[in-house]
Amino acid sequence: MRATCGEGCGSGAKVIDRITPAGGGPEVELRNSTRCSAAWARIQKANSSWRFKIQIRGGATYAADASPPYAAYTQMVGSSNAYRACVEIYDGQGGCWS
Repeated sequence: MRATCGEGCGSGAKVIDRITPAGGGPEVELRNSTRCSAAWARIQKANSSWRFKIQIRGGATYAADASPPYAAYTQMVGSSNAYRACVEIYDGQGGCWS
């Protein structure tokens, strides 16, 4: 299920987990909005060689690329799903966390 709330979901959203890849790299936040019943991953300004995603267990994965000039976000997913955040560098190193 995809969240469809649109504008305003970030207002009041909570960071439910923060992950820094082993060996260093940009922090990825796993965020949740009860207002929109949605979850997503966010990465702050980072080298564009970093890719991150939110993954629904047993379902779809929504990926995004980091951006040096601004924070980047994945697509929102319904927060009633089991989901996790993942991060990788383009050489394939990285990992996922629940």
